[in-house]
Amino acid sequence: MAGAGIFWSSASRGGRLSAGHGDVTARVNAVTHPGCRYDGARDCAGLSWHGRIRGWSHCPGDGGPVTETALTSADGGGQPQVYVPIRRHGGAPSTDRVLEAVHVGN
Repeated sequence: MAGAGIFWSSASRGGRLSAGHGDVTARVNAVTHPGCRYDGARDCAGLSWHGRIRGWSHCPGDGGPVTETALTSADGGGQPQVYVPIRRHGGAPSTDRVLEAVHVGN
């Protein structure tokens, strides 16, 4: 997607944020972006995923908004856990639209 910086990491596959174990939501809740304005957090829920989205804006440099998202499977099993950071530039898709498109294969 042009304009969106997207990196995702599956906690169950050794993701860099979670090192392959632990609670990815707790780790996302601890993320900070020094110099950015914290815009708050909200829960998200979809057919495949549910989780927590935290956002920042007015970041140094390009100033594009950043979101850090922790997702778990909506089937109630708690796995996989997925970490999705998104930095938006210009007319990049909204965080919700990007998250709706997240699919993790086996």
